[in-house]
Amino acid sequence: MYFLAYCNIVPTPRNKWTAAKRYVESDIVFIIYTGVPFYQTRALATRDTWLSRVTHKYFFSSTPYPSLPITVIEGAGENYMSNMKKLYEGMKIAYQEHNQTAKFYFLSGCDTFVNVPHLLKRLDEFNHTKALVIGGHAFNYACYKKKNQTVRRILYPSGGAGFFLSAALMEMMYPKIHLFFQDDWPNENVPYSDVALNCFAASLGVQPSFVPGFWAFTPEQTIKRDGLILLLSDKQMNNIPDRALLKNLGHWLGIITIAKNKPILATDLEIKSLVIEAYHMGSQELLYVIPFVAKILESCTRSKIFQQPNPWLMGIMSVLAEMHASPDFKLNLKFEIEVLCRQLQIQLNDLPIHHILSNKEYFDKIEKQLSNNNRQSSGVTSHVYQSQQSTNSTTVSSSLYNDPAILNYHQLPTSQQSSTTATSSILPISMQQQQQQQTLPVSSSSSSSSTSSTLPPVPKYKLSDFKPSIFQSLSSMLEINPNILLFQHHPRLKTYIHSPIEQAINESLQTVQRSLKVATSAAETIVRKDFLLNPDEQQLRTSARNMVAYLSSGLVLITARPALQDQIQSYIKTHLQTVLGVPQVPSTNSTTTTTTTNNNNNNNNNNNNNNDSSSSSSTNTTTTTNGTTNDQLSSQTREMIHQAATEIAASNIELCCCLLQRITIHRAIQLIDQRLAGDIEIRQRCRLEGRQLPTATSVAEFQSDRLLEPIRLRYGPLSSHQLAIYEDFVHFIPGFKPSDNEKRDLVPVI
Repeated sequence: MYFLAYCNIVPTPRNKWTAAKRYVESDIVFIIYTGVPFYQTRALATRDTWLSRVTHKYFFSSTPYPSLPITVIEGAGENYMSNMKKLYEGMKIAYQEHNQTAKFYFLSGCDTFVNVPHLLKRLDEFNHTKALVIGGHAFNYACYKKKNQTVRRILYPSGGAGFFLSAALMEMMYPKIHLFFQDDWPNENVPYSDVALNCFAASLGVQPSFVPGFWAFTPEQTIKRDGLILLLSDKQMNNIPDRALLKNLGHWLGIITIAKNKPILATDLEIKSLVIEAYHMGSQELLYVIPFVAKILESCTRSKIFQQPNPWLMGIMSVLAEMHASPDFKLNLKFEIEVLCRQLQIQLNDLPIHHILSNKEYFDKIEKQLSNNNRQSSGVTSHVYQSQQSTNSTTVSSSLYNDPAILNYHQLPTSQQSSTTATSSILPISMQQQQQQQTLPVSSSSSSSSTSSTLPPVPKYKLSDFKPSIFQSLSSMLEINPNILLFQHHPRLKTYIHSPIEQAINESLQTVQRSLKVATSAAETIVRKDFLLNPDEQQLRTSARNMVAYLSSGLVLITARPALQDQIQSYIKTHLQTVLGVPQVPSTNSTTTTTTTNNNNNNNNNNNNNNDSSSSSSTNTTTTTNGTTNDQLSSQTREMIHQAATEIAASNIELCCCLLQRITIHRAIQLIDQRLAGDIEIRQRCRLEGRQLPTATSVAEFQSDRLLEPIRLRYGPLSSHQLAIYEDFVHFIPGFKPSDNEKRDLVPVI
C-alpha cells in the first residue's frame, strides 16, 4: 500500500494549523477503484481511516460486498485490466450525481492514503471552473489514437498517489469518454488507467499541473527511488530543481520520522557517513547533500528524543562543525549549517571537533552511498530528463521541481524491468551486496571458490548434540581419517588423539575468560534494565540464561577459533612424538654448542687416543651409519606426525570449537545465575508477600519525566512478543545449528 501503512505518522493538523482558503472537503468527490482480492485488506483499511472523514465517496468494483459501499460496474471483471472500465464508468456515475455541486473529483486506488486537510490546501491556487488535471510524482508515457497509432509522449501525474480532475474538465470529458476508450485507447495492451485519462485530457488540450505532496511510494521507496537517483546522479552546479527536490525530500523524511521520535535506520540512510563521503567527493556533492541533511535535522526541534545531547544528532553536528571550520568551505553551505544550529539551539563553537574528515582510515571503513561504482544510475536519470525535455509543449506549473519525472516503470521493456543491473543502481549498498551473493552460483568456478572461502562455514552440530559430561562427546564424535599414513603404520596411535585435544581445549579455556566476563556483564546489565518492573523471576532467569548463552558463544567463536586449531595441532604433534619416542628437532644453537664442546674434548684427549686409532675408526664408522639411518627414520616419522596432526586439527576444529563454546555457555549460565541471585530472591519474596517490587514507584516517577509513553517500562510480566526476542537468542546460538528445541535442551545441562 502506498501510504496506508504510514497513516499513523503522516502529519495531522493540530495547533497553529492554517486551513485551506478556497475549498472545503464537501467540494470534492472521491472516486476509489478496488477489487475482490483487496476488500478485506486495503479497501477496508481505506474505509476505516481517511475515507471515513469525507462526505462524497465511491468504491467502484464489479462485485458487491456487504461491508463496503460498493457501486457495482457490471462486467468490469476483477483483473488488472478491469481498472480501466471501473474508472471511466465510475467517473460517469459520479458526474451524473454531483455535476451541480462538485468542484473537483479525486481519483485513486484503494491503496492510497490521503491526508484530506493537506490535500485541500494544494487546491488553493487553482480555479475549478478551468479544465485542470492536478497531481504529482510525474511519469511519462506514450499516447495513442485508433488503438495502435502513437501520438506523442506526455508527462502525467501518478495514479498511485491519486490526482484531481476539475469540474470543468469532467464536463468536457463526460460526453466523449466512452468513445475515447472504445475507439482510441488500446485497453488490452496498455492497461494503465492513469495514463489513459491523462492522454484523454491531452487530446482535449489540457495539460497536467504538478504540485508537491503527491507521493507514489512509501517513505523508504521514495528515498530509494527519488533520493538515491538524485544523490547518485552526476551533479550540476546550476541544477536548482534537483537540489530543491532533495530539500523537500529531506524535510518530508524528517517530519515522518525524527519529528515523530522515530529513528532513520542506518540500513536505509546513514546520514553521518553520507556527509563524510560527500565532503571527500567535492563541493558539488556537498551542494546537494548538506541542504538535504539540514532539512532532515530541522525536525529535531519537534522531537523529544533527538535533542542535544542525543549521540546520533551530536555525531552528525560534530562533522558539520568540522566542515564549517574548513578554510575552503563554501559560504552558502556555512550559512546552511549556521541556520541549522540556530534552529536546534546549539552553539556552533561549542561542538567538539574530532577531525574525522581528515582521517583517511575512517573514510575507507564507512559504507559508501555516493561511490562512483554506483554512477551507472546517472545514465538512467539523464534518460528521464531527456524524456522531460522532449515534452516541451507540456505546461507545468512552477512547482514542478518538487516532484520531477523519475524512472518510468511502464515505459521500460520487460527485460529491463527485471534486470538486476538496472535495479541495483537505485538500491542501497547492502541490498546490492545481497543480490551479488545470490548471483554467485552462476559465476565461474574459480571466482565461486575464491568467494566461498571467505564465507563462514555452515554449522554441523546442535547444542543438544553434546552430553552433560562434555568431554564424553569428544571421544564419540571425533573424525579421524583411517587413510592417514601414520595410522597405517601405527594403528594404536588413534587411541592417543583424545588426550591432546582435550588438553588444547582446556588450555583455550584460559583465553576465553575475558569473553566470558564481557558476555556476562552485558547480559546482566540489559536484562536488569528490561526486567526492572517484571515481578516474574522465572522470566528473568530464563531470559538472562538465553542471552548470556548467545553472547558468550558468539564471542568465543570470534576470539578463540583461530588459535584453537594451532593449539590442537601443536599438542597432537608433541604427544605423538613422545609416544613414539621420536626426538624433538634440535635447535641450531644447541647443536653448535655441543659440537664445540666435543671438539675441545677431542683435542684434550688426542694424545691418549693415538694407540687406539684403528679400533676407534671402525667403531665410529658403524655408529655414523646407524645414526644416519635413525635420523632418516625420525625425520620420516616426524613428517607423518605433522601431516596427521594438521589433518586431524582441520577436520575437527568445528567440533572442538563447539565443545569450547558449550563449556563457556555452561560457565556463563552459572555466573549469571550467581549475579542475579539477589534479584530473583527479591521477586520470590514479593510474590510470597503479595506486594510490588520496591523499585516500582521510583522507576515510574523517573520515567514519567524523561521518557515518552511508547518506550516506558510497564509493571508486570513481559508480553510474548517481547519475550520472543530473548527466546530467539537460544534458538540461534552462533556456531550451532538453529533448533526450536534448544530452549528445552539447555536447561537440564546447567
